[in-house]
Formats: sequence, C-alpha cells, structure tokens
Amino acid sequence: MTPITQHRTFQSSHDLYTKLIGIYARDRELHPARLLHAHLIITGLARSTHFASKLISLYASCGQVAHTRSLFDQIPKTNIRLWFALIGAYACCGFYQQAMDVRSEMQRAGSRPNRIVIPSVLKGMWIEAAWYRHIVG
Repeated sequence: MTPITQHRTFQSSHDLYTKLIGIYARDRELHPARLLHAHLIITGLARSTHFASKLISLYASCGQVAHTRSLFDQIPKTNIRLWFALIGAYACCGFYQQAMDVRSEMQRAGSRPNRIVIPSVLKGMWIEAAWYRHIVG
C-alpha cells in the first residue's frame, strides 16, 4: 500500500467513525456507541482531541454525564475544544451549575473561555425554563 493509499484509507475510516458517532448521538444508541468507543481505544484514536470531544458529546446525548467527565479526565492533554465539549455536555443534560463549575476549572487550568461558552449555557437554561413554564403553566 502506498502512502497516498494509506492516507486515503485512514481518512475514510476517520470520516466513517465521525459519521457513526453523529448517528449514534442523534439516535441515542448507547450500545453501538460503546462498541465504537472500544474500537477507537484499541486503534488509539479515542485520545485524539477530535474523537474525544465527539465522544463526550455523544455520551451526553445519551444522558451519560458521569461518563463524559470520566472520559474527559482520561485525556492527557486537554484543549479548549475538549473543555467546550464537557461544558456543553453538562449544559445539554441540564446540569448548569456543573457547566459553570467546569468553566471556572477551565480558567484555573489556564484556558480562557470565548464568547460561546456562557451563551450556550444560558441558552440551555432558557430552553429548560421555557419547557418548565409550558408544563407547569
């Protein structure tokens, strides 16, 4: 196999894994998601920023918030993308205080939030409040 063929094979696998993660997140398919995650661990891809952030979001969409934090803590080098994924995971599951706590933790670790972090948490809070008002009346 030539280097170009190897690159194409890697890229197509990379794209396939990314698409599968998106499908599993959309459909909240936890079992196949865990199988794919195990495969990504075996191949070494689970520690990449790209896949780690995707997996964090995937587990959040399946309601596995504790697992998102565990996954985040296993990544040796965090960056702003991973921090945002974790904050978003907490916010999407309704854990707004934890999302703000992670933002503070991110700042203590030397990363600076941009204009996306706080509005995304506030948007989640607003959506939940609107839903609550609709249910309660």
